[in-house]
Amino acid sequence: MSKKQPPTQPAQDSRLILTVSARTNDVRLGDSLAKYVLSGKEPIVTAMGAFAVNQMVKGLAIARGRLLQNDVSIQWYSSLHDGVGRKDGKHVTVVRTKIVVMNKENLEVV
Repeated sequence: MSKKQPPTQPAQDSRLILTVSARTNDVRLGDSLAKYVLSGKEPIVTAMGAFAVNQMVKGLAIARGRLLQNDVSIQWYSSLHDGVGRKDGKHVTVVRTKIVVMNKENLEVV
């Protein structure tokens, strides 16, 4: 009988990819994003569809407010990508947003 091998740990990566849907709770998303940023990660958030993009933007704004309370400033950069719809398989546009933590010297509230 062979011994069980311990599970391998994933490589420590500062990237984290979150997918947002129209049903995503924006407050929970914002809190999660803030938590991940405070732990040293720079999340990438993806959304497909108008309602999902709306939830993503609200979540980003909530995260920014939560982080400013901890003297952490973030910016985000969005890009468009082609994707395939889950239900019908049609080509759709996906918004991918990368969160970047700013240095204290660059801290500016807009």
